[in-house]
Amino acid sequence: MRKETIKIGGAFIRVMLLLAVLPASVLAYSATARVDRTRISLGETLQLQVIVDGGDGEVDISAIKDFQIVSTGTQSSRSYINGTWKHEVSYVYHLTPQKTGTLKIPALDVKGDDETVQTQAIKILCEKVPEMSAADAGSGFQARAEVDAAAAVPGQQVVYTLRLLSPKRFGGAEFSAPDFRGLDARALTKWRNYTKTENGLALVVNEIKYVLQAKDSGTYDIGPAVFTVQEPVAGGRRRGSDPFDSLFNDPLFNQVQTRPVRVVSNPITLEVSPLPTYKGDGAFSGLIGAFTVAASLDKDRIRAGESVTLSVVVQGQGNVMDIGTLMPRIDDAAAKVYPDTPEEEVSPTEKGLEGKKIFRTAVVPKQPGKLEIPSVSLTFYDPGDGSYKTMATRPLTLEVLPGEKDALGTGQDGAGTAAAPVGKNAGAAAVAKADVTLKNRDILDIREDLSSLTSEARMSLPWFVLWLVLPGLGFGFFLLVLGQRRRQPDKKTRARKKASDLLRKAAAAGPGDPGFLQALRNGLIALMFARAGREGENLTCSEAKDLLEDSGVAGEEAACMVEMMEALDQARFGGKPMDEATAEKCLKQIRTWAKTLVLVMMVTVSLSFAPPAARASVSATQFVDAVRAYKAGQFEQAANAFEAIAAEGVENPALFYNTANAWLRDNNLGRAILWYERALRLSPSDPDIRFNLSHARSLVKDRVDHPITARDILFFWKGMVSLKTLQLAAIAGSCLFFIWAAARVMLRKRVVTGPGVAILTLFILVTAAAFLEEVRLGSDARAVILSPAVQVRSGTQGSATALFDLHAGTTVKVLEKKGDHIKIGIAGGKVGWISLADAERI
Repeated sequence: MRKETIKIGGAFIRVMLLLAVLPASVLAYSATARVDRTRISLGETLQLQVIVDGGDGEVDISAIKDFQIVSTGTQSSRSYINGTWKHEVSYVYHLTPQKTGTLKIPALDVKGDDETVQTQAIKILCEKVPEMSAADAGSGFQARAEVDAAAAVPGQQVVYTLRLLSPKRFGGAEFSAPDFRGLDARALTKWRNYTKTENGLALVVNEIKYVLQAKDSGTYDIGPAVFTVQEPVAGGRRRGSDPFDSLFNDPLFNQVQTRPVRVVSNPITLEVSPLPTYKGDGAFSGLIGAFTVAASLDKDRIRAGESVTLSVVVQGQGNVMDIGTLMPRIDDAAAKVYPDTPEEEVSPTEKGLEGKKIFRTAVVPKQPGKLEIPSVSLTFYDPGDGSYKTMATRPLTLEVLPGEKDALGTGQDGAGTAAAPVGKNAGAAAVAKADVTLKNRDILDIREDLSSLTSEARMSLPWFVLWLVLPGLGFGFFLLVLGQRRRQPDKKTRARKKASDLLRKAAAAGPGDPGFLQALRNGLIALMFARAGREGENLTCSEAKDLLEDSGVAGEEAACMVEMMEALDQARFGGKPMDEATAEKCLKQIRTWAKTLVLVMMVTVSLSFAPPAARASVSATQFVDAVRAYKAGQFEQAANAFEAIAAEGVENPALFYNTANAWLRDNNLGRAILWYERALRLSPSDPDIRFNLSHARSLVKDRVDHPITARDILFFWKGMVSLKTLQLAAIAGSCLFFIWAAARVMLRKRVVTGPGVAILTLFILVTAAAFLEEVRLGSDARAVILSPAVQVRSGTQGSATALFDLHAGTTVKVLEKKGDHIKIGIAGGKVGWISLADAERI
């Protein structure tokens, strides 16, 4: 006991000493300035780093007078070295000299939280760009710069082209970009090389292009670009026989003796004149270039209250991204407009930036008739003609049909406000209640994604329990898999392995080997047997064709396999051998078929282990036909088609949501709410489902209050998390806990301690929540009234006393079933009997 006390005391003293030393190690605060070079030429750029040791600081760069400064960001790092914490922050700047001579970066003040430190001063030698020496001039290298327009206006795109021309091989080059001071510059292309002949001399040309834009008028001097080319020295040894190398080849791989040659391009002067005075009637858009404008509607006929999308597209070459909003003026009394965020599609080309900008607006007409959408004009400056141009769209006419009557039999109001947009039948306008006045509303549209055919139902209880305990049985599962692998493989597996071995043998032999074609043909035959699930040694072409057809292989794929087999036979026994390229192509194709077979086998195995609910297979054509029927206004047909898909075992919230939408459009309020409720059970947090269900409930004539009960408090997560999510979380918790337990056992440490307790507690809570949600959904005895009006009676006989009336869409609780009648109850203690045909369980 005394030894343990001494150990604890020693550890406590060491911890206290460490805590005392750590603050002292952090208190050191200093700053250092570094540059990447101290000798540059005018027009080049150097990098300055101010490294602050000890934390953040504020660097005062106002003392730097000889350079133009561009801040390029900060970098921060923390480390613990030899018992000392180190926190460094690096501030990076790019400096461009403004004159030649010996320039100075003075000592810079760096202000920390409690003190101010200084960096050391640095001297930089800046030289003029040297003229080419006689030796350099005699090397034959040339650098040329040119622009496609010597004069421009603000905003105009000017393409700057830089070329390095070489009559001989060189070992690499370094490149200093020209100084585009005052201009916005962007690389249009990457470096590319090509050959050309000039005055009878073959030259290799390395070329890059930039697009330049000036914001203001004035004279802009573009400095020369400087290349340092590694020219091979006569007599130096080299590797390779290519007479020309492209720019920036690594000299490490050329192994030649070189000397540096400086090549300087010509400077460029760009005159930017002010834009001519605009004297037109319309507003100038600010675009410089060549553009077109077009407008279109996605529909030419709609009903009042429905929406149509108006698109205006500006397209061309120039600064299309700088245009503001461009939409026609539509009378507020005739329609409401809802503009969308513009879309840009701009890409660099060798002629400059080209692209388009799309403006979309939703237009909702308020009254029937002809809605005239006026043209919209675009005025831009065309530098090619040196003049302003105006382009205009054509006027558009939208035919607006009268809106259909709502559920109360009312249509358009006198003020021209559109009734709720509806489809074939009424049913989307809210029914007024005694204490609430509803405005016109509409439901959100259906979902057309084919993912609606994927069943997303919760796991059944046996499957959930199986996946929950599976991590705990991991070792047993491993033994089972190991034993399974030791069993004799089936015929299909043996044939596939044989095909794989033969193809590997053919690839190792190569097309030039006499055994290549034989191995390739035998591999193809083994692959055919594998597709059929059989074994064999040889096939004729006709036998192969029959085998593949009997195995259900697609006709086109089977024909390709047989043709491949015939080609191999012809190459083996015919007079014309197969060339190497064709042989490689055959090998690649057969390998592709083999990989496809492996993928099919994997999918088959995975489906065999999938829960039954995930095996529903529904034709996509059936879903697409249902969507088309919905869009054509055939809502009952669409609803029945969606229900038929659900009847095949697909439990998907999007599918149930579409079914409900179709029934609501068909004015079948009861079935609409029924399917909305079913969708909500699968995805309780889906905002679209909640929105449409809320709207549908507003149409129900019966007002039923639902007070908060103890059940609601117990299941507080109801409406926030789906059962499937809770099940997946519980399974993940089981995996995490058993992985943690395995790791702790390997380390010979306790499992239920520290993080293990937290993981186990979370696992138990989530699992309990999943089981409680399963119980809640299993005991959910709610039903929805389907008939337009139902008399709730005191008994099952037709002569029983009518107690109260309910209407379509009202949600009730099922208390008891007797024959073809059910006993239902609603809030307030009201109970009674109705026919089974008048309601359906959710």
